[in-house]
Amino acid sequence: MRQLQTVHSHKHRVPVQPRLEPVTISGMPPLHSYSWAKWEGKWLIFGGRTNGLHGFQPPFAFPTANQNGMIYVIDPDSNLLWSTSASVLPVAIREQIISSNQQFTQDSNYLYITGGYGFASVPNSLITFPYLTRIDVNGLIQSIVQQQSLLPYFSQVYDERMAVTGGHMVIVDSLLNLVMGHRFDGRYNPHNGPSFTQTYTNAIRTFTVEDSANQVVIRNYSETIDTLLYHKRDYNLVPQVLAGGAEIHTAFTGVFQYGIDLPWTFSVDIQGGTGSLITNFEQKLNQYHTAYAPLYDSISGMNTTIFFGGMGFYYPDSLNQIQQDSLVPFVKTISYVQRDATGLTEGYFPIQMPGYEGSSAEFIPSEVALSGNGVIKLHALDTGDVVIGYIVGGITSDQPNIFMQATGTSWASSTVYKVIIKKPTVSGLSNSDHQLIPTLKLYPNPAQQHLSVEFELTSPEKLNLEIMDQLGKSVIRMDRKWYKTGVNSERINLDVLRSGQYSVAVIKDGKIIRVASFIKGL
Repeated sequence: MRQLQTVHSHKHRVPVQPRLEPVTISGMPPLHSYSWAKWEGKWLIFGGRTNGLHGFQPPFAFPTANQNGMIYVIDPDSNLLWSTSASVLPVAIREQIISSNQQFTQDSNYLYITGGYGFASVPNSLITFPYLTRIDVNGLIQSIVQQQSLLPYFSQVYDERMAVTGGHMVIVDSLLNLVMGHRFDGRYNPHNGPSFTQTYTNAIRTFTVEDSANQVVIRNYSETIDTLLYHKRDYNLVPQVLAGGAEIHTAFTGVFQYGIDLPWTFSVDIQGGTGSLITNFEQKLNQYHTAYAPLYDSISGMNTTIFFGGMGFYYPDSLNQIQQDSLVPFVKTISYVQRDATGLTEGYFPIQMPGYEGSSAEFIPSEVALSGNGVIKLHALDTGDVVIGYIVGGITSDQPNIFMQATGTSWASSTVYKVIIKKPTVSGLSNSDHQLIPTLKLYPNPAQQHLSVEFELTSPEKLNLEIMDQLGKSVIRMDRKWYKTGVNSERINLDVLRSGQYSVAVIKDGKIIRVASFIKGL
């Protein structure tokens, strides 16, 4: 573990402050990595797992007995729960919908799911399922409540292009976007034995779904490939609203970097079926998939996304120092990313999750006003405390690091937290001294042989530049020298670097005062 001095906490304002209150729902199952939909205040929940973090040897990795074989309907307001077994469904449908880490998105009354990882009777193994399935949400909810047949509310099509897990899916203007993820077949083995095959999609796949003879059909398929920007899984795909009202999605962080089991800290904006790198921003906190709440204030033009716990390469300690742990532990951090016309800023709240929880949980919004892509309209909320939604399930651990260790355990959570917001002043996170260096630009990004570094100074300063890898190790260091007031630039040869993510630090008297990230191309 290493304490980082590249970031400092300070005071600044965010438009909301969350508060969590546990909710008792009788019969609530322990569950994580599931799929969900909503209709008239009721939740439809299926798939996922009932144990904690997966095992690290093939006999214990993703045991079939811990797949969730039930389909649940939950009314959080009236504390009512209904359930039925998925065993009544045909094999192909049943095996997919009880799998974990499916991609899913709801369009009005239809829920679309693709892929997912679980046991298949043929070939008698764990696979990523090559199906797209459409569910009539209202019909299925009513059939479960009334204990009627489930089958009329499912339609499924076989397609190998849908065999994805650990990604996300969203719908934009009737076009489904299957964003990143990977295909994983076989049993997990951390030593990369012969028990599995894994292929990242490195893609954003777009298509439409149409009806033909009462069956769903995939049409208008296309994909874009980027082996760096799209090489992600287990990330957070968050709806955002840009200045002027344009609605996009942002893929925040995710795993894994090439050649090393560490999360990425860069993020990618997704719009029109393609992605673009967000420059001059690193997300250091809450980097795996977790429950998150996106909000937008049309008056200030500010997006605020709140990330609840999960796992992270970095975390703030009790003294507000940012710590780095290459084991990427479970964390209690509740962080936020703000976005406006000037860029993105990361921070964290003084409150934390009650335990090491939030990983593979979901945030289900309450009956609040949403934008077309699902952002909560902050300016439309009532004054005072407002319940904006619920954190449901996830993985809970009794220690931050239980990976490859004989001690510590984790389990699927049955806890539901009500998320309430109000307006506070909070602790923040920054990695720069904006007074001394107002701008730091890196281009091209991603870079190949050379990187240009351009920064502005408000006064002459004696500085040196340093390139660091994701463990904070210096890999290129330039000699200290004087730089003039105004814009300065350097061109750095990158031939000695492998592909991956790096940071450029501007250093004064041994202290890092400004840092930005870039990608070294293949």
